Amino acid sequence: MAVMTVFTGFLSPGQSQSWWATVQYPNNNPDLFLSWLLRAVHQAGHQTHSNHIVEITRMQVERTPGGPVYHFDIRSTGTHPTDFEMLVNYTSF
Repeated sequence: MAVMTVFTGFLSPGQSQSWWATVQYPNNNPDLFLSWLLRAVHQAGHQTHSNHIVEITRMQVERTPGGPVYHFDIRSTGTHPTDFEMLVNYTSF
């Protein structure tokens, strides 16, 4: 099982963004299970603030000849500007 950062970003309170990503499978093995995790990252000096909140409002996968493409809409629902990172955990099945 491996975890890697796929992309990072920044959202102001109430802001939404759309992202897309591909994950190239190790050894071209398509038999992997992907689990996505969106994680808020506190900015310096904000570690004690509890209102850094981000959420995935859409997750969609598109099959293409080059492999799957994942589409995400991410929204900030907190009251503070928030950096975030999208992680993927993959494991063979």
